[in-house]
Amino acid sequence: MVVPLDLAITPMRVLQDPLVGPRCRAMFEEGDVDDRFLVMLFLTVERLRPDSPWKP
Repeated sequence: MVVPLDLAITPMRVLQDPLVGPRCRAMFEEGDVDDRFLVMLFLTVERLRPDSPWKP
């Protein structure tokens, strides 16, 4: 099964997000989070948002 990269949640996609991207970028650049934890944080935040574009 081939998934277009636009549908994949990658660390780069998280850093480019308009809402959480700047905060995540700062944590990532300071070494507070790695790429896996960055995606986990993003998924947690998006799950809690009522108007998340990533919700099914």
